Amino acid sequence: MIKEIMTDKGIYSYEEVELYLGRKIINPEIAKKNLLDLKKVVDKYGIRYGLMYGTLLGAVREGGFIVYDEDIDLFVLEEDRDKVLSALFDLDRLGLKVARYKDNGHLLSIIRDDDYIDLYFFKKTFYKKRREGNTVV
Repeated sequence: MIKEIMTDKGIYSYEEVELYLGRKIINPEIAKKNLLDLKKVVDKYGIRYGLMYGTLLGAVREGGFIVYDEDIDLFVLEEDRDKVLSALFDLDRLGLKVARYKDNGHLLSIIRDDDYIDLYFFKKTFYKKRREGNTVV
């Protein structure tokens, strides 16, 4: 089924991909290429982001991806959501397509060559903290 995301550049249409725990293990070469291409686009748009969850742990502890991880996890600031949505067309031209976008808007997944990147949008809360779901930083 085709889904749509409203952006300031128009409607972005995509076909949802079923992503679930245990789907597949990450391919480090593909994941690295996907991350570097995503970085080029988000840097162009001035989007603030960072590594989180297993991706951050792997980078610090192992100097790369955890061998049994399944995806790349990034945080994005809620204030940059419109920039991220505008960047979808540039990402699409690189083959990085939307796999899912949760209606509550806290998660956007981008996929290419069957490896995906989860972008979690963190909102401001009290005392200069950020929150996405149950995660507070």
